[in-house]
Amino acid sequence: MISNKIILLLALILALTFFALGRYTSTQAKTVTQTQTKVDETTHDTVKTHETVTEKKSKDGTDTIVTVIDTAAQANTKIDLDTQSKSIITKASPRTNISALAATSIHNPFGPPQYGLSVNREVLGPITIGAFGLTGGTFGISIGLNF
Repeated sequence: MISNKIILLLALILALTFFALGRYTSTQAKTVTQTQTKVDETTHDTVKTHETVTEKKSKDGTDTIVTVIDTAAQANTKIDLDTQSKSIITKASPRTNISALAATSIHNPFGPPQYGLSVNREVLGPITIGAFGLTGGTFGISIGLNF
């Protein structure tokens, strides 16, 4: 029969795995949006004419007609904006981690230290597999999660 400690340990490992997978799937795809705006400006000239006619009668009986024509030019400008957007989705490639190691014994903490190297690579989402080795002849494999 499986003890409660093992069940709790397996539940914790499962929860961490699902947490790491959820985090991996939500942040791996990066979306970059590029926006380009094109401005088209069109100008039209409008001419307005205003005519004023004034009649004057002098005391001597002559009629004087004065015609004044005012011309005003007005520019009308129309601006058209054309905006285009495109989204680029990029996915991150698997990462490799190389670590330097230093270790000592619990039984003899002041004894000579051992040195080593560890190499890990993401193989499936945040799950990593790697290998390590120490100067004292110890070597092994590792399995881990990135989150």
